Amino acid sequence: MADSSIRYPTVAVTNLETAEAVTLADNLIVNQADTTRKAALASILSSLGIMRCIFFSEGGALESKKDIAFCEEDGTFYTWNGDYPKLIEAGTTPETAGGLGQTGFTSFSGGSSGSGGNKIYDLGSVGDTLALDLSKASIFTFSLTEANTSLTLNGASSQKGYAQEYTLVITQGVGAGVIAWPDNIRWQYGNAPVLSFTQGLVDIINLVTFDNGVSWIGSLSLGGIK
Repeated sequence: MADSSIRYPTVAVTNLETAEAVTLADNLIVNQADTTRKAALASILSSLGIMRCIFFSEGGALESKKDIAFCEEDGTFYTWNGDYPKLIEAGTTPETAGGLGQTGFTSFSGGSSGSGGNKIYDLGSVGDTLALDLSKASIFTFSLTEANTSLTLNGASSQKGYAQEYTLVITQGVGAGVIAWPDNIRWQYGNAPVLSFTQGLVDIINLVTFDNGVSWIGSLSLGGIK
């Protein structure tokens, strides 16, 4: 405790120099009932329940689950599922800053229409392999340009207690293209759908998971759309 007999110099707040930068490690002066104390800015924000947003392009640190990170490349907010604090280097992405999934980043949304809300992600023309990153959207459009395309599903939300539904809008780029689906999809009537053969036709596939992507239920919603 400070010695009350010592007179310390005082400076009016208006006469203090302006801080050029403020970090979460900086301290603020707090007048409490019994005395005056210091408190770290990070602890004040946390106790008030204030959500902080870090940009992947600028970098920063996520201090707790209250904090989120925004990726300008895909226009999506993310939370971190690993240990805190989580340092994000400037210019990184969710994939390069820690990865996606139960021990990495999860897109920040909580509806029943998938971890990306109703966002549409256009993949353009795809080749013989397609790894769908489900954290980017809930509707994916793409065109088949090979006779066979092997598809994998990654990045389903780890948020418990929600069904997740995704829609695939598939165009026959050259005609007669087929997809090799993951084995953990249970299809309507027990069989994977037969896609359109004619070039330019569109098929729409719905995929639903009730266990965060461990298993899926699939169905052909519409087929042979011109």
